[in-house]
Amino acid sequence: MASPFTATVDPDISDNPRFQDLVAYWQGKRGGRALPLRQDIDPLELRQHLGSLNIIECLPGLEDFRYRLIGTRIVAAYGRDSTGKTVRELYAVDDPEYCKFLLETYREVATRQVMARITANLRPVNKNFRQADSLLLPLDGGDGGVGYILNEVLFS
Repeated sequence: MASPFTATVDPDISDNPRFQDLVAYWQGKRGGRALPLRQDIDPLELRQHLGSLNIIECLPGLEDFRYRLIGTRIVAAYGRDSTGKTVRELYAVDDPEYCKFLLETYREVATRQVMARITANLRPVNKNFRQADSLLLPLDGGDGGVGYILNEVLFS
């Protein structure tokens, strides 16, 4: 059986105009730097994306990641607002396989400073019938390293 979730580093996003728009914004904020700073990202400039955005904080040692902002469409799809919670708090007990997958994917984005695309069903909240397509973009925390991940999640 195929995995209910996959991650692709440096993904092709030519099939998704919303992801293309977000990447263009991210690249514009980057300027000549490797990554845009977290403080350069203004949610008000991303109104058309806002309901489907997460901002994920990279915690020390990349041992866990905390959801700092969760858009209303994501809250509605999952049936809960997980703002302030970590990946481990949300999934370590209820879905350890998904927890490990997310931690590994977020770590790869942070350590390699690359974008990634996740496709997954909503199995962790017993909604296997719903699919999520997610783009992860690294943000500089102010010290030259990835401190946050900008994430847009679209549902079908």
